[in-house]
Amino acid sequence: MNTNAFQAAITKLDILFVPVSGPMGMGELSQCAILAQALKLAVPEITMACLLHHGAAGKFAPGWREIPLEQTPTLANRETTAWIKRLKPRVVVFDSAGRAAQLRAAKAIGAHTIFMAGRETSRRKIISLRRLRNLDVLWLSQPEAFWRPLSLWKRFLLRCHHKLIVDTIGVVFAKPDSSQLEPELVAFAAAAPFVLMSLGGGGIFSAGIDQNALALQAAEACFAKTNVRSILICGPNAAALPTSTAACYVLRSVPNAALVALIEASLVVLCNGGYTLLQAVALNKATLALALQGDQQQRIDRLAAIGATYPSRPESLITDLVKLVQTPAAREALVAAAQASGVDNGLDKAVRRLREKVVR
Repeated sequence: MNTNAFQAAITKLDILFVPVSGPMGMGELSQCAILAQALKLAVPEITMACLLHHGAAGKFAPGWREIPLEQTPTLANRETTAWIKRLKPRVVVFDSAGRAAQLRAAKAIGAHTIFMAGRETSRRKIISLRRLRNLDVLWLSQPEAFWRPLSLWKRFLLRCHHKLIVDTIGVVFAKPDSSQLEPELVAFAAAAPFVLMSLGGGGIFSAGIDQNALALQAAEACFAKTNVRSILICGPNAAALPTSTAACYVLRSVPNAALVALIEASLVVLCNGGYTLLQAVALNKATLALALQGDQQQRIDRLAAIGATYPSRPESLITDLVKLVQTPAAREALVAAAQASGVDNGLDKAVRRLREKVVR
């Protein structure tokens, strides 16, 4: 649909989502899609759209209109700003994206502006003079203790912008729904305790690590030593899907509600330091975490410092996994620390906040 036809098709737009997105990393996009799905159920008449990297288009079906961009919204600054001006949404939700010009454009059309920060880098960048002056609400996905202390200058900026609402929402994820899983997978999961492995969207990350080859190797070794099987979710961007074995059931991807159901049913969750880790901790599960890109190590280190995750590295992954599977006391300690961590599901809270802004 061309620009004019698309604009004509929308007589009013309640919410425009602007998440960081790309063909490889889609944690923020997934979070926005989950929130949009919940909003559509709560307010069927709501109208929503999403600006996203063209390589991530079609990955979700949350009840919004997709607007593919040449790059992630952060890099496609002019294109993103132009769409904000054209669509004139009542609310703009930026998730780890949000250039100063984009925020300025949103306020110029009278939109309520929200920024969701789930990473140190995104929180640090949004707390700037040029961005804060056009921001209404800052949502944080982690408890305050998980963030690095702000500099004196950034604390001063927050005090100066006293009308800004800073709210710890929590990580946003769907309610569990095992009905979205294939019957064969349900039977596999119900037959015996299993390790759930989900290391990201699929692909080759830092230091040339093939995340799924690494996970499959760990699954085979764990089964040989403990007789505990694994379920490996390769991710939507995996180039090729490994063959399932007696040790490991392999699939490409599942909806978030089905992923949450698998997390709940698992013995141990092996994941990277992204949103899946926060979801598993919020669900009070024993987790083994591996930093594969970006600032994931910082999040893992913070959780490990309070005993809420077991940090691992590629070279020690098999040893760490086997140890965790074989040691109930270690898993129980991780679960207890997760329960005390303060990490929780922010979906209901986020839906309430947005409903207040769009329901007349």
